[in-house]
Amino acid sequence: MRKWRKAQPKLSDQLASVEDQLLQNQFKPPDQQDFNVKAQLTDQYHQLLVKEEEFHQQRAKKNWGLRGDRKLL
Repeated sequence: MRKWRKAQPKLSDQLASVEDQLLQNQFKPPDQQDFNVKAQLTDQYHQLLVKEEEFHQQRAKKNWGLRGDRKLL
């Protein structure tokens, strides 16, 4: 699992890459923008945001399961 995880880029890196691609497309003049690519990148961006949210939810569940309501000092 660890080898597989290291081979996969981090979600934050993937999000940044998609954001950069979207910005590059938006900076083009309107007649040169590819709206199909924009739609695909926007869909991919939303899917990555969902994955990131799920990751943080699972992490919070794990931490609460391990620590409960204890305060950390």
